[in-house]
Amino acid sequence: MPTLRILITADLHYRPALRERYLAFADWVDAQQPDCFVVAGDVGHPLRLFERGLQLFARLRCPKLLIAGNHDVYAGKDSEDAIDSRTLWEKLLPTAARNEGFHWLEDGSYRLGATAICGTMAWYDYSARAGYLPFAPDEYRSIKRLVNHDADYVNWPWSDRAMARYLARGSPQGWRN
Repeated sequence: MPTLRILITADLHYRPALRERYLAFADWVDAQQPDCFVVAGDVGHPLRLFERGLQLFARLRCPKLLIAGNHDVYAGKDSEDAIDSRTLWEKLLPTAARNEGFHWLEDGSYRLGATAICGTMAWYDYSARAGYLPFAPDEYRSIKRLVNHDADYVNWPWSDRAMARYLARGSPQGWRN
């Protein structure tokens, strides 16, 4: 069986001030000649930086796959970027990904020969919490703002547990908070 070269990166957090570094990274990725390239979340925020982050890899001749990250669904605070997290997640990010030649893995796996690649943003349901911490599972929602900016910037209507269940099922039915 031939070797399959899959190159995976994450947490680009694209910033125009560092564009030359990002371009150098994109050139390096291209020089590796991967069979597949995966960006596993946190491309850029707001949406225009998400799009510019994906555009860095326009020259790649291999399949490009994408999983969004928590920062990618951060809702804008400025009037210019006032897009809610639900709209980003359901419409704008998948559209931007496709427009830039990426396969949105939330829509389904990608087959590369005998190999299938799948992925999801995933979300926390607090099942992996540290057992030694003195918090019950239901208390994490109330303390989230103290330890995680998602509480400040993700404004979709679903609870963390509902989102985690949805992503684990891979089905749009059954949204419950």
